Amino acid sequence: MNLIFSYKLDDAWSYPISGITVYDTNVDNVVCYTDHESVKSKYTIPKESIRAICEVVEKNREILELKDEDIERVLVIDGTSNIFLFSDGNRQNTLQANNMWAFQDKGPCSEKAQIVISVFENISAILQKDGVDQCYLTLG
Repeated sequence: MNLIFSYKLDDAWSYPISGITVYDTNVDNVVCYTDHESVKSKYTIPKESIRAICEVVEKNREILELKDEDIERVLVIDGTSNIFLFSDGNRQNTLQANNMWAFQDKGPCSEKAQIVISVFENISAILQKDGVDQCYLTLG
């Protein structure tokens, strides 16, 4: 099972709020959860959408080279932690940032944080087009 994309939203104390994982498989290739769900939601999205997610990452290859410290970090006294895994189908990169919602509306942030937000929003659009609920794809 090839992991293509993963996103986890935690509160400031690392308690899970929601999450989503996308696999390169034929059935149940999207697994989602929220903190109050005892059963995970599963979706099957078309292979074309899996390829489209990989293409978003390929077009933004820099995302595979970024490190946590490259992303502007907001102190988490309260707020959220955002954990992303991006893959082009061959390589993966995991990034953790805080309070990314604060930068979502093009607020002041580093160029590299903006790359993360842009790639995340593009992948989210693909998943939502295929019926994945937006509640699993919120930045905070």
